[in-house]
Amino acid sequence: MAGAFAATQRSFDIAREAGLLVAAVPTVSHRNLRTEGFRALVEWARREDILVNLSMASPVGNWAGNEDCLLTPDDLAFLNDLVARTPHVRRDFETNFWQLGCGAATEKLYFTPFGDVVPCPYMHISFGNVRQTPVREIREKMLANRFLRGFAPACLVAEPGEFLDRYLPKELLQDRPLPTAEEVFRAARPG
Repeated sequence: MAGAFAATQRSFDIAREAGLLVAAVPTVSHRNLRTEGFRALVEWARREDILVNLSMASPVGNWAGNEDCLLTPDDLAFLNDLVARTPHVRRDFETNFWQLGCGAATEKLYFTPFGDVVPCPYMHISFGNVRQTPVREIREKMLANRFLRGFAPACLVAEPGEFLDRYLPKELLQDRPLPTAEEVFRAARPG
């Protein structure tokens, strides 16, 4: 979209003038990771002393079922090298309080406008609703799930593995409720 980056830059300037700390949180995909636009964002953030906290593309939402967005093994190696050599660039794995890895459910919870609680904004699975169940109970339910018991070494929703292949809902859920954890994990059990 023409002018979007300039508008973003102005927004960052306004927030910083107000005394706020800011971070850029782009989603990286196979299509944009090695582009000039992405390199320019990283360089701009370096010059402006702004943290870049990378989210990895996942085949959900408007990208539902589109596994072409996923980073390839070569892309992941490139991304890991970029993070290692660029102090102001991190994956969301490096923003945890306790240790590296996926902090879904262990450190991070997300709430939809409807009260559903999900362990990750890309994991479109409701583990409960705050309107019916206390958050503590919902989180305990999440932590009882074998995928969410600790800090996964790979992104469950964006890197190849059993969760992405078998459990992540890959259809656009627009105007429909999120599937529940019971529905997702029961339906995907081997028969």
